[in-house]
Amino acid sequence: MPGDNQGTIHGSSDGGVQGSHPASSSPQLLVAPSTAGEFNNTRLPLIPIACWRVDDIRFAFDSSFVAADPSADPAGTPNDIRAELQNLISLIQAHPGCPLSVFGHADPVGTDEYNKYLSGRRATAIYAILIFNTDSGTAVNLWSSIASKENWGSQQREMMQSFTGLPMGTQDSALIQAYLRKLVPPALKLSKADFLAQGANSAGKGDYQGCSEFNPLLIFSQEKQSNYDQAAQGDRTDPAIQAILAQRNSDNAPNRRVLILMFRKGSRVDPAKWPCPTATDGPAGCKLRFWDNGEFRRSNHLSGQDRKFEDNKDTFACRFYQRISSSSPCESTAPPTVKIILEAAVACPGHRFKIQAVGTPASGDYQWSVTGATLVDANGRPATKGDTVYLRNFTPDNVNGNIPEQHATVTVNYVTAQGSATDTKQVTIHKIDFVVTNDTVTGRRIYAMETNDGVNLCSYQFNGTSEMSTDPTVQINLDSSCPRKNDCATNFQVGWLQTMLTNDRRIRFARALLTWSCPMPIRDVWDPDTQKPFYHAAFVLGFLSDGDTETAHHEDSPWLPSDWRDPRAGSPGGALRQISFSNSFTAWLVVQCIEWADFDVPGSFVYLRNFDWSMQFNVTVDTSQNVGSRCTPSSNAIQIGSVAVGKGSNSPNLADPFFNTSQRSSYTAQPAI
Repeated sequence: MPGDNQGTIHGSSDGGVQGSHPASSSPQLLVAPSTAGEFNNTRLPLIPIACWRVDDIRFAFDSSFVAADPSADPAGTPNDIRAELQNLISLIQAHPGCPLSVFGHADPVGTDEYNKYLSGRRATAIYAILIFNTDSGTAVNLWSSIASKENWGSQQREMMQSFTGLPMGTQDSALIQAYLRKLVPPALKLSKADFLAQGANSAGKGDYQGCSEFNPLLIFSQEKQSNYDQAAQGDRTDPAIQAILAQRNSDNAPNRRVLILMFRKGSRVDPAKWPCPTATDGPAGCKLRFWDNGEFRRSNHLSGQDRKFEDNKDTFACRFYQRISSSSPCESTAPPTVKIILEAAVACPGHRFKIQAVGTPASGDYQWSVTGATLVDANGRPATKGDTVYLRNFTPDNVNGNIPEQHATVTVNYVTAQGSATDTKQVTIHKIDFVVTNDTVTGRRIYAMETNDGVNLCSYQFNGTSEMSTDPTVQINLDSSCPRKNDCATNFQVGWLQTMLTNDRRIRFARALLTWSCPMPIRDVWDPDTQKPFYHAAFVLGFLSDGDTETAHHEDSPWLPSDWRDPRAGSPGGALRQISFSNSFTAWLVVQCIEWADFDVPGSFVYLRNFDWSMQFNVTVDTSQNVGSRCTPSSNAIQIGSVAVGKGSNSPNLADPFFNTSQRSSYTAQPAI
């Protein structure tokens, strides 16, 4: 698989990367027979398993002061080292108990000695940040020492005051402590014991060190280096010279870095045997560990092309450092990186939410995964490939009748010939509340309406009022974080679902029984043209904006008609004697997510209210009486259950409706009455 020998970049930001080293094979253990009580002794090699790098951009120029961005949005990703520290926290959580060591690096401008001290101070500054939450006293002392050596002045103080809000005149130690407290994430809690030498040396030997300019990732071509050298000898007040030197500093940025290597759990070193000098020592100790051709390796300039460490692994002068870092995915001028870009800060429930990834170098493969939602392409099909996917999530709370806030975690793995990188983002899907008022249900009576032709058991035909009706109002309230309020609100509509649970329709003539039957339960509808699966299209209303209120009318008037005599040819049944009519129903006030319904109708509803209702009317008929007094009783009350929040214990039937006019009927001969 491409990049297996270079490990994987698991996170990147504007100022650094973090990743895993390739898996190392188990070492061979050589043993020999013994003639007495000797032991075969072995020692596991020092093997790094992961890395974290912070780039020069996070430091003030030619300084160890770690700059902060006072204007950073607290709710977003800050544009300072806090972004890289969050990546480090993820790395530590993924490898608990694995010790660290910090290495500072400088670019080739300046002397070896100057750069050794500068790289050491930068490594020290990062080490102090890492231990601040567990040993603030040591951390503040280390920063105070650096401030004294670099003569920090008004520029650094003003930045710390702006970031902390402390007034001018605050003592430097208090200012540094407040600055670090705000800069260091609370979750970063490393102690001296979490480093390779476990703080055994007061100068940090084995825990943090500077490598001067001895291990460059980039060495300029002969032509470029010559141009920069000539400019360095020129008039520094000349704008043209200044521009060339600024370009040199920019091009040299990959060499200015602080790298943390994370070693296998249980790894520990004796500072007395650690080959690197302390951060405050000069460069002599480093040079003792050079390759035989170390000076050539770090300074050889080729004609017409730059030299990069990742190309041939031949730019590092220190053989010890190269041994422990050569397979690090963080030691590259341009390691593979990938960043997820979200369409907005939060997603809307049910709406497709665009997610893009930008990876470098180009032409890699994007591989996506998600928890807590679904990823689809532009056409709504499941998607796991490509630089753009869409997130869809709609998870209503059908107990409380709302849409709670949801969270999805999206991860992309970017695979290139140079290695791979990953990025993970959490997506918040905002909540929506629905406020229901006036949810009283009115239940009236069912009547026996007699005419010269026959009788009709119904309320509406008798007095123009429905047997059951309700007019609740529903208000949609989007969360304040919703990024597209109009589109989000109009993605929802309110209406009613209704299921008939029981059905008994019987007409008894003097010598025959007419019955109706159909499967139960059925989806009850007003007419064949209704919007599936709502009760009636005319009662379905869409929301127009955030805060909009719609009245969700619902009514029903089941009916059963009959002639006074059996209508069949020859009237074999005789005169009407009885009519029995009973039904039971459950009705649900619902809000539907329109876009979600395009591919998942059953899952597209938020159930706001539910209630049961029923009717039962058993009528005895005496056709010897005058029309208007033939039916006993003449009416009966509709039974309305209590209105409850949410979905309730029943589930609606969302299959195709079975219309009343399609019910099967049958005649059965009966003894005369």
